[in-house]
Amino acid sequence: MTILKLISCTVDDDNVAAFTASQCAWQQLENCSGFLAQAGGWRANLNKLPLQNYAAPLHDKNINTAVVFGFWQSVEDVTAFMQTTHDQIFTTNHQGKPTKPARLSILKCCQHRQT
Repeated sequence: MTILKLISCTVDDDNVAAFTASQCAWQQLENCSGFLAQAGGWRANLNKLPLQNYAAPLHDKNINTAVVFGFWQSVEDVTAFMQTTHDQIFTTNHQGKPTKPARLSILKCCQHRQT
């Protein structure tokens, strides 16, 4: 079963570039047992964007919520990562400085079997 770790955090407008740069430290995840993949991006407030521009550039001041999707092989792998490697990476890249408290969700994804 694949596990989805969903992270959402708010970044002050003045710290978007610093937060983006700090994401490079998370490349260390590829060495963690059970880690499959990670992807993310910025969520825009579409109410503040011009109607003809739904894809706002990264530097747009209206974008301040980062969303990250991490895929793991098991809950045990996520738990082991959170208890060991997570805080080391988080502290090393000074992730806490540009962000406000993050929301974290762990979701179990169903496997589809082909017959």
